[in-house]
Amino acid sequence: MNGEPSNEHDGVDRPESNGRNPDPEVRADAAGLRLLRADGISRRAMISMLRKVEMCSTLAPLYKLAIERRVHQLSARMDSDALTDAADGNF
Repeated sequence: MNGEPSNEHDGVDRPESNGRNPDPEVRADAAGLRLLRADGISRRAMISMLRKVEMCSTLAPLYKLAIERRVHQLSARMDSDALTDAADGNF
């Protein structure tokens, strides 16, 4: 691998999310969240990091959109977890 996108059709490495082979970035985010949780660190740290990467001026627009999608997914999950905690009486 040379660091270039690997999709032979259009030069863009698009995520796959068919349930059997989820997007590698989603898997990486899940692994990162497990590591953060193990050290007692909030997922907000990952969201903050992704937002900083997204602001990088040399990042291609396609990748900025992909990072924004990941931030949205992590934020939505955080909101969902907060609702579950509140419903369970864990404040």
